[in-house]
Amino acid sequence: MGKKMGIKLGVGLGLALILIVLIGVKALLPYFIPVKIIQTWGNGAPTSREEILYDFIQNHMTTDNGGIKTNYLNEKNDGDITKGDSVLSESEGLMLLYYLERDDKEGFNKTFEYIKNNMLLSNGLISWRVDGDKRSTVSATIDDLRIIKALIMGGEKWNNLKYRYYAIEMANGVYRKLRTENILVDFNDGQTNSDKVTLCYIDLEALQYLNNIDFKWKSIRVESEKILNGGFISNKVPLYRKYYDIKTKKYDNDKNVDMLLNTIILLDKAEVGQNISESLNWIIDKFKTDGAIYVSYNDATGEMTSDIQSTSIYANLLQIAEIENNKELYTLALRKLNAYQVLDKKSKLYGGYGDKKTMQVYSFDNLNALLAYRDVE
Repeated sequence: MGKKMGIKLGVGLGLALILIVLIGVKALLPYFIPVKIIQTWGNGAPTSREEILYDFIQNHMTTDNGGIKTNYLNEKNDGDITKGDSVLSESEGLMLLYYLERDDKEGFNKTFEYIKNNMLLSNGLISWRVDGDKRSTVSATIDDLRIIKALIMGGEKWNNLKYRYYAIEMANGVYRKLRTENILVDFNDGQTNSDKVTLCYIDLEALQYLNNIDFKWKSIRVESEKILNGGFISNKVPLYRKYYDIKTKKYDNDKNVDMLLNTIILLDKAEVGQNISESLNWIIDKFKTDGAIYVSYNDATGEMTSDIQSTSIYANLLQIAEIENNKELYTLALRKLNAYQVLDKKSKLYGGYGDKKTMQVYSFDNLNALLAYRDVE
């Protein structure tokens, strides 16, 4: 009897040990499983326009410890409107992507260290804004996913486990704090979640990488793509709504369609190989008809509802055109992007994008243009 009990006990302990090992392997697997990176990097030498823009950002928009100032002029913030020397997670994520494309390990690591030391919150999320030594407890999903994506790609590109480790820690924070059921909402204010999903916040490439690393992200990726595609307006105006309300389960009905947000959506879809030809054909037709792309269009007629143009719109379109190998859109967008760069060597804004009279310069425009110039041969 004692012998049988001993055998049973031994088997039981063996099974328990196997279970513990399997649990351990499952927990560690996301840190080591290879991820097939969608993007490819040419790592070519910078063009002259890229180089002078990079120099402008480094010399006038970057702090000593790697933070990107939101504005050239140091003005006080106005509530959620960020100005001056405040640093946004948006800017840091864009800079990570640029250093990846440029194959600059030193620049990438310096930006990562800034994020880790100044923006990473105890819950794993990224503070959306840092003012000096004060960090907001609010995070923005679009920026967190961009940083996570960049760290995953950086980890693969340079075989650096540190970047993968922090990407997973941040991703776990997003999973815990920014998820309502299987939907990622816009932000967490430190206490409660937003009830909206801004469609351009859905970073399909980031969600695909997370799904590859950990199966728990599959339902989020599927639901996110469903919400994004459900916001398609019409064949006449092949663009997308601004947001989806998870409480009402309805999209916004704003008559003015935001073109900047749409170029972010189209870039996200292009990066994962989705068909966006209908939207691009519409944009090219608008380019030919109006000679420009404007910041908003009527959702029913497709007519422009603003005469304002945006550097970031053209920068995003140039990146999309490069991915899609659309030479016509590439030429149109590059011509516009070139036209807005300050080339007056006597100006303090030389190389950058901004208003020489008012000296208003926004990091978002300059960083998007910098990324776009990585794609220029």
